[in-house]
Amino acid sequence: MTTSGRQIYIGKEIVLPGETVEAEITMLSPQFFENKLFEGLEFKFIEGAKLIGTGKILKIANKDLEII
Repeated sequence: MTTSGRQIYIGKEIVLPGETVEAEITMLSPQFFENKLFEGLEFKFIEGAKLIGTGKILKIANKDLEII
């Protein structure tokens, strides 16, 4: 599913192509993801038709989003 949100990089202000970082991600519409996420889930960051990054969930802060 597609949603908008924001990310805050942990320990960095700027991320260059090819770098690996940890980030805190906040979704603008978390209700669409209730009971659908799990630690280890891989996802993509896409702007328009362009893939700009990939990620993996390390920890879920909002427990309403975790698969029961």
